[in-house]
Amino acid sequence: MTYSEEKYCGWFIDWIEHWSQFFSHHNWNTFTFIQIEFEDDRCMGGVETTIIFLGLGFRLRWNYKETELIKELNERLEEIFKD
Repeated sequence: MTYSEEKYCGWFIDWIEHWSQFFSHHNWNTFTFIQIEFEDDRCMGGVETTIIFLGLGFRLRWNYKETELIKELNERLEEIFKD
């Protein structure tokens, strides 16, 4: 299992919805009315934004470079998953 910068860098999107929790039994419910957030994750080489309006939204992340920390973590993963 090897990782390269081409595999690490790129765009990732995560869809968010909070409405389905009201139709099943949960210990607690969380609902976001409005959230706008921006994060500069320099340690991991990415920028991220989260936008939610009335329980629907998305999280968009762009990993722009493979940092030394990412390289170190990938080496550790390779050691764990050796054949």
